Amino acid sequence: MSGCDMGRNDSCTVTVTAVGGYVNWQVTGTSGPVRAGGSGHLDAGRSGGVQVSRASGFCWGSQTGTVSFSSGASATVTYRC
Repeated sequence: MSGCDMGRNDSCTVTVTAVGGYVNWQVTGTSGPVRAGGSGHLDAGRSGGVQVSRASGFCWGSQTGTVSFSSGASATVTYRC
């Protein structure tokens, strides 16, 4: 699992990688000013992406959010206003 930095863009992609075997993954939630969703299956050694976007609302300075997955893992997402 690797987070992403949107910079001043509206979205970025969190990478999900199957290590040591296949994985069924699902986004279970977000915290902070980000939105994401989705689920999938990856064979061992394969990677996939989850699109993460800014939540609407007032934005000032740098923002940080988290995307949580069914495995218990999470990815940090940052952006600047």
